Amino acid sequence: MAELVVAGSGPQALTLCCLLLQKRPQWRRRLRVLDPSGTWLERWNTQMRRYEIPWLRSPSPHHPHPNPHALRRFAQERQRGAELEGPYGLPHTQLFSDFCRSVVADFQLADRVQAVAVERIRLAPAGDNPLELDLSDGSVLAPRRLVIATGAEAPVLPGWVRAIEDPYPADALQHSHNLDLGACPGLAGQHLVIVGGGLTSAHLALGAIRRGARVSLFCRRALRRKPFDADPGWLGPRYLKDFRAEPCWHRRRQQVLAARDGGSITPELASRLQQAQAAGALQLNEGCQIASARWRQGQWQLHCRDGRRHQADRL
Repeated sequence: MAELVVAGSGPQALTLCCLLLQKRPQWRRRLRVLDPSGTWLERWNTQMRRYEIPWLRSPSPHHPHPNPHALRRFAQERQRGAELEGPYGLPHTQLFSDFCRSVVADFQLADRVQAVAVERIRLAPAGDNPLELDLSDGSVLAPRRLVIATGAEAPVLPGWVRAIEDPYPADALQHSHNLDLGACPGLAGQHLVIVGGGLTSAHLALGAIRRGARVSLFCRRALRRKPFDADPGWLGPRYLKDFRAEPCWHRRRQQVLAARDGGSITPELASRLQQAQAAGALQLNEGCQIASARWRQGQWQLHCRDGRRHQADRL
């Protein structure tokens, strides 16, 4: 019987497992990690590659190892200090990936990921095991504890996308969740509309521009420029002390949502977008929301809530 099952094998799942095994190494045999990929950080690494993100936004102490200095020490020991950007040591994507592989090896977690998905969670009748998990391979698991660390599994689409009735080519409308810039042929000379005001949108816009596309970026509010996702006070006891003292999980979640407060981009990315805008490769539509979209004669016809209309080849 598994004492603890973790559904998902991304950075948060790895962080949890490392913290647990640091305090209770004997739990290694009672720990099971479930993810369809069968390996650690598969989706994370895939998305970094697809979006062509050169380095992370988080400073060097943010990583799965319990020791906050472990990543910087890893880079210094391998003479890769140049892969830590700026005063906060933002790690290059490849450095972070290599470091995480070393963490997996150090905590002997390489064989802990089972290549299955949790398809259903059932509350079992009263007894020793209150949970039963139906897995994608047909087996049933009854752990004492379950942690869901899968992130956003399904893309979240606005209502106007779900209301599109016209048939359109598969590559004419894509969610960033499934998009691979390197596998998008024929972007040169095309007009792309990208909806969103966060880091992913900025990276995709710049990647498309590098391939010769013209990009219109639609954001429902003004682009916000912040070095980090949240205030640096969350890196230490300034905010974490009260957060950890809060016993209610619902209030904790509200504190997290308030701290994140939606998407934002780094000042460095904002500068690059401004350069693209000055060069005529980018049109920035801040405070603009699309109301409806129709596919007509090989193009998207977009109607915005402010009455403006736009055309695009891809969305």
